[in-house]
Amino acid sequence: MGAGTLTSRGSALRLSQNSADPLRDLFKALPIMSSMVAAKALSIDVARVRKAVKAKLGVEPEKVKKLSANPHSQSFDIQSSKGRFVFTAVSKQSNGKLARQSWCYSALSKSKVPVPKVVAVDTKKNLMPHEFMITTFEPGEYLCDVFPSKPVLRKELGRSVGQVFAKVHKVDVKGFGLLNDKGVGKEKAWDDIAFDQFEADMAYIKKNKLLKPEEIQAITDMVETRKAWLECKKPVLINSSLELENVLAIGNDVSSLLGFGQAKGGDPAREFGRLYSSFYFNRERPFVEAVRVSYETTLGKRLDMKRVWLYCLMDRVKSFRDDIEIDNTEPALAKKYHRTYLERVMRQVAAYGQ
Repeated sequence: MGAGTLTSRGSALRLSQNSADPLRDLFKALPIMSSMVAAKALSIDVARVRKAVKAKLGVEPEKVKKLSANPHSQSFDIQSSKGRFVFTAVSKQSNGKLARQSWCYSALSKSKVPVPKVVAVDTKKNLMPHEFMITTFEPGEYLCDVFPSKPVLRKELGRSVGQVFAKVHKVDVKGFGLLNDKGVGKEKAWDDIAFDQFEADMAYIKKNKLLKPEEIQAITDMVETRKAWLECKKPVLINSSLELENVLAIGNDVSSLLGFGQAKGGDPAREFGRLYSSFYFNRERPFVEAVRVSYETTLGKRLDMKRVWLYCLMDRVKSFRDDIEIDNTEPALAKKYHRTYLERVMRQVAAYGQ
């Protein structure tokens, strides 16, 4: 088995440099695979929302409109005489999400990063059986809506995202891992956090026979022999949920950055590994490359791409596990898609040697 090769020599999934791109065709054939689709969404009574808003803002909301819901949270658009806000309630298994998010928004605002302003956070559950947060409503279009209708903006918006994330990664935090409400992670070493997650994901893949034994061994060997690449001496704030639906834009510029509910003290290369994992091998590659170049230009230093690609590989392993574990709608198609994707990323990692 050659370096960077996931499948056996005779496999139909082995990628040919001269063939059409099978990855894009497989992606188009897949249904939407997401925990947001597969699991039952959190449902909050609107009457409770109105009561909580009045208690925190001091005025009765004029309009309450549901924005989004998933198993972990539900958001509402609140219009009142005091302005427009977003009300977000989280599940009982939120693990301090809102307190973490509130700290991040405050720290980012001080660093001139465009984020919502936190108006209120309630973790006592006196007004409803869920923790909730009220933030300012931020104008703009989600990038996931912009790109299909305005593809010419990919590069320009990529430049803006790169500049914003350069500011995000300048925010100092203490310790590694999931942050608490004071911006402190409890772990002392980042490489162990990243590698432990990889081992857990590979254990699931092995137990459920999602890959052949030789394929599992090839991926494991590739990551284990490069574990030193995961070392990170200084933690910075990383979003851990850099998705197109977490970025709002007006014109060519980012108007607000959302998320940070799972923010960590970690390695900035991990953030880009996730970005490359999600978008590099599809039509958003111009966006990804623009983000990287702008980020490097703003900070005045180059990203270590061998580390970015290793994180990308580890993220693809996690995505494979999540898609099968959470949404098993088309398991055969999902396996084919992820095996193809893994092989392609392994080629990138192998290109940097050991």
